[in-house]
Amino acid sequence: DMRSLTTRFFAALVLVSIAALVLGTWWVRRAVEIEVGSQLIVEQTIENINGEQVIRETRRELGPDGAVLAEELRGPIDVGELNRRLLMALTVVVFGAAIVTALVARRVLTPIKDLRSAVDQMAVGRSEVRVAVRGNDELASLGRAFNAMADTVARQKELRRELTNDIAHELRTPLTDLRCHLEALQDQVVPVTSETLDTLHAEVAHLQRLVDDLGELARAETRQLPLTPELVVVAEVVESLVKHAGPRAAGLGVRVQCGEIDPAATAWIDPGRFRQVVANLIDNALVHTPSGGDVVVTATTTGGHTRLAVRDTGPGIPPEHLPHIFDRFYRVDPSRSRSTGGVGLGLAIAKQFVDASGGSIQVDSEPGQGATFLVVLPSAAATS
Repeated sequence: DMRSLTTRFFAALVLVSIAALVLGTWWVRRAVEIEVGSQLIVEQTIENINGEQVIRETRRELGPDGAVLAEELRGPIDVGELNRRLLMALTVVVFGAAIVTALVARRVLTPIKDLRSAVDQMAVGRSEVRVAVRGNDELASLGRAFNAMADTVARQKELRRELTNDIAHELRTPLTDLRCHLEALQDQVVPVTSETLDTLHAEVAHLQRLVDDLGELARAETRQLPLTPELVVVAEVVESLVKHAGPRAAGLGVRVQCGEIDPAATAWIDPGRFRQVVANLIDNALVHTPSGGDVVVTATTTGGHTRLAVRDTGPGIPPEHLPHIFDRFYRVDPSRSRSTGGVGLGLAIAKQFVDASGGSIQVDSEPGQGATFLVVLPSAAATS
């Protein structure tokens, strides 16, 4: 369990105070025994003799068994000696408490100073800075929280850098193509034909899709994505999209079909976003399935959740790529062209849509065994 610094500090002060009190009591008691011996004080008076204060006592000496051995005795007690011993005992208490306070303060202030230094460094952009964590108290917990925050900041900084580089890379090729075609038209190197205009239009359309996808992804990541959930019959969406993908699948030599479809499968989700997710998964499966392969879409209901799966018979996804498959601009095959492989935003957008709808999406794949993308959504019955 976490040990509180306050508790430890208080316990240390109490222990030092008790130890000092015991020591001081013993010291004063010893001084009294030296002065008066083992005697029973019967009467005590204070007198002034030659300007000095003298304590006179009437006491009787005691034997080992506590019996009175002698008659009345009188003698002065050195008050100055007692005061000196009391002062020394008080000094021990004060210095002991001061030493403990200094040790605890050092224990507290050192990590605070380290944390302050790390915060100052992070404020000027050094997100790689971390603090050493020792123990299991509040300061250690604060240090771990700071390191976790620093890891997140560093990761976000790296993601922004990667995003900037990826956007620049994706924009560079179509912009270069546009510039080259326009310069060729200006120099009358090539004539203005419908084919040239179609090429220019395709490049502009690609840029438009890229900008739109980036906008969608940015809104989704900042939880500003407009969603209008309603009751969606999953079977109707799946069957419609599979039928729509038929002509393209035939052109690629791939069979796309519905597998097990539960007609009662429903979900409470934005219908437009849901169609976009399913269409993206089917399109992704078609792109990665070789001629003669199959793409099968299933939709079932289990335990209050609707499970939609898109399975292909493609080459599969290597294990090292699986953790990054939903990262933006990520491609398993970096050499794949944009015309066949997209820009690597489709799966990232699909994940954001599904997460924003309270569901989950994952991929299961082995090299040579194809890939299965599974979307799990709360069924409409479970949310009602």
